[in-house]
Amino acid sequence: SPMSVSPKMLTARKPVWVSRPDLGAGMAHIAHPVERLASHGYDVAIDPARGGRIASATYKGLDVLRPEAGSDAASALDSACFPLVPFSNRIRNGAFAFQGQRYQLGKNWEGDAHAIHGEGWLRAWEVVDVTGVRSLLRLRGTGWWPWAYECLQEITVGENGIALSLTLRNTDKRPMPAGLGFHPYFPWFQEPVSITAMRAGKALPRSPSRSPACRFR
Repeated sequence: SPMSVSPKMLTARKPVWVSRPDLGAGMAHIAHPVERLASHGYDVAIDPARGGRIASATYKGLDVLRPEAGSDAASALDSACFPLVPFSNRIRNGAFAFQGQRYQLGKNWEGDAHAIHGEGWLRAWEVVDVTGVRSLLRLRGTGWWPWAYECLQEITVGENGIALSLTLRNTDKRPMPAGLGFHPYFPWFQEPVSITAMRAGKALPRSPSRSPACRFR
């Protein structure tokens, strides 16, 4: 179930009905300088302007994540990994209820009849800070999501590997439902490869018929 992020103040407000048929319109035409992080054999390419996504991630030349399908890949679905903000998965027909109010989201992807994965993967992220080993990106809600919020995405590389984190802050005056996550794509190896998923718990995807030949531990 989604977590509830509560602000200090609570005020009553009528339901917000939003209709924005295509959040991703024009993203392919945004200039997208790629930030690179490298340390201890790890190399990560980040594309803040196109969904704050990871374009590639390697360790000593080996793909840790599936590399992006070309530099002109317009969709985050073709990337190595992208953030899910302010919710993950689908909201049926974009309609839901929260605290007795009903809300309607606009369609955000032509490939699905439902609102999917929030808006972070379809928006340009602001670069707050970047060094050779750490990148900090920020996203602010647009109004497509009925609550105001701010999300920070931190990506670091170091001796222990690649670390990803998302921090969401409710900047609205009402409690806000929310859910966060990442959508990684793992490469398909000819031989089994052991991948350590830190603190993933039960969130690892399970699809025996289509899963890559990797062992999670």
